[in-house]
Amino acid sequence: MLSSDELVAAVKLTDLDFSEVSARRREAGQGPNSDSTHVDDSELSVTATRRPDRIEVLCSVDHTAADATYRVAVRGVFQASEPFEVADDVMTGFVQQVGVMALYPFLREAVRDLSAKIGAQPALMDLIRPGQIHLGLQGKAGSN
Repeated sequence: MLSSDELVAAVKLTDLDFSEVSARRREAGQGPNSDSTHVDDSELSVTATRRPDRIEVLCSVDHTAADATYRVAVRGVFQASEPFEVADDVMTGFVQQVGVMALYPFLREAVRDLSAKIGAQPALMDLIRPGQIHLGLQGKAGSN
């Protein structure tokens, strides 16, 4: 079984896939008023799937701003050159400390870009806070 450090050394982010990117402007009066860029409300969801030679992390966010709502989902594949085994706690730590941190900037950028494309106020997602990531694990080493 790989340790945390060995897992980080063994895998590389090899694929990034956006499975959902959507935005909807709200009519005036349907949300709180705001005249400038501000931090809004975001709900982050994280799931991870363990495969014999990779870990797939799916991060999705539902973001509510003053004048629009957004939904973005991105999947990252962390590939190893050979099959590996890790304990559940090592897997959880990797996903929370490496996987999400690698994918979160892509979520933030997508939400910000969508706000510009739909003519909404610039959307700004807050930083991830301790305890905010609640992980759903799927699959075990050796599964397909």
